[in-house]
Amino acid sequence: MSEIIIGQVRFLLMTSLLGMALLGAYDVCRFLRWLIPHCGVAVALEDIIFWVAASVPAFGMFYIYNDGEIRWYGALAVFMGGVLYEWGISRPMRRLGDRYLSRPKKKVIGFLGRGKRKCTKGMKRGVKIIYSGVRRKRRERARGDDELDEKLEKNARKDGKKRRKIVQNKMNI
Repeated sequence: MSEIIIGQVRFLLMTSLLGMALLGAYDVCRFLRWLIPHCGVAVALEDIIFWVAASVPAFGMFYIYNDGEIRWYGALAVFMGGVLYEWGISRPMRRLGDRYLSRPKKKVIGFLGRGKRKCTKGMKRGVKIIYSGVRRKRRERARGDDELDEKLEKNARKDGKKRRKIVQNKMNI
C-alpha cells in the first residue's frame, strides 16, 4: 500500500480511539453524577468544562496526524468511536454498576444527605432573614416618604433613650 493511504488509515483508527477515550472519560463524569446527584446548573457547568478540556486532545490529534486540517472523515471517526464505545462498553457497564452499586450509593447519599440538611437549614434561615429585611424596605418605600420619616424619627428617639439608659446604668455601677 501507499504510504499516504497507510497514514490516513492510521489517522482514522487514532481518531476513532480518541472518540472512545473521550466517551470513557465522560463516563467517569456520568458515574460521579450517578453517585452524587447534581443540580442542573452543576451538570451544565461540568459538561462545558469537560468538552472544552476534551477539545485539547482532539485538536492535538488533528494537528499531529493531519497538519491541523480538520477533515470530515476524521470528525466522523471521532463520533463513530464514541458511538461504538457507548453501545459496546458503556451501556453494559452502567447496567452492571446500577445492579451492584445501588446499595452502596444509597448509603453514600444518606451520609451526604445528613450534612446537606444541616447546611440547607442554616442557608434557609439566612435567606429568610435577608428576605424579611427586603420586604420591610419595600413596605417602607410603598408607604411614602412622610411615614418613613416619622418612623425613622421614632426609631432615633428609641435609640437615644436606650443609649441614655445604658450610659446611666454604667455610671451607677
